[in-house]
Amino acid sequence: MVCRGYTDPELTARAFSPGGWFHTGDLGLLRPDGHLVLTGRLKDIIIRKGENISPQEIEDLIYQDPRVAGVAVVGLPDPVRGERVCAVVERRPGLEPPTLAELAAGCARPG
Repeated sequence: MVCRGYTDPELTARAFSPGGWFHTGDLGLLRPDGHLVLTGRLKDIIIRKGENISPQEIEDLIYQDPRVAGVAVVGLPDPVRGERVCAVVERRPGLEPPTLAELAAGCARPG
């Protein structure tokens, strides 16, 4: 089911085509066998159990650990949650990598 629109008419106009189709922001392709394959999103967001999660915010938190040289956060399909959050972390050369528990604690820390 899809809502009929938003309380703000401008948001409704941007989200729906004149024919009434809702623009989800999902990207995909139609296979020759008729199945739709989702390949990405127009906007950078992970949706987990209805919650919108910004990969950029999580990357910024993980980058605060001095042992992290690089990080990419992506959403992976999850049959129960819709998507799960996955972080690919590159450690700084010569340093021990942070543990998952340490990274999770850094993401949970307020402010």
